[in-house]
Formats: sequence, C-alpha cells, structure tokens
Amino acid sequence: MLLDQIIENVFQDDLKRVTVISKKKEEKVLIITKENFFRKLHALNIIKKANLNENLLQFLRFDQQYASLILFKKLVKAIEIFNTNNLFNSIGTKRISIISKSQSGVP
Repeated sequence: MLLDQIIENVFQDDLKRVTVISKKKEEKVLIITKENFFRKLHALNIIKKANLNENLLQFLRFDQQYASLILFKKLVKAIEIFNTNNLFNSIGTKRISIISKSQSGVP
C-alpha cells in the first residue's frame, strides 16, 4: 500500500479524520474539503486553474448529503485504477511517442 501512503503524505496538511456512524457500523475515515483538494492540485501544477470540477467532485465526494467533502479512500482507489489501467497507460506518454514517430516519418 505504498501508493496510498504517498498520496496521504501529499495531502497530509488538508486531511481530517472523522468518525462516520451508520445504521450498521461506525468507521473512522479521512476526508478533504473540495476547496483544499483543488487548491493542492493547482499548487502541484496538476491542474492549470483551481476551479472546481463538478464531475470529479461527484465521483469522489463522501456522500450526496456532504457534497463539499471528498472521501480520501475513493481518491486512492481512483488513482490505483488509473495507475493499473492499460487503456489509460496507452494514451499517456506512449501515445506522445507514437505521434512523434509518425510526424517524423518513422514507421
């Protein structure tokens, strides 16, 4: 679980541990506010503007009732999926090299 430790270190100043109580169980989870999340992505030059992306927020949010909170566990899971997804890898840096070769005339 090295990846989640790295991600936690990046967001450590903005993460808050809260206790969530449901009908069946009580669980401690890490959350981050949407403002702090996008501010951190902007500070790390991952995004150009610190604007809130609603689609990403809907995907990562804690619950519909708490739309301003991002569940850290969902963030880690999404990054793990991106990291292992072959399609995502094929359109990343590999695609750039394929485009460069085709423009330079190399088959």
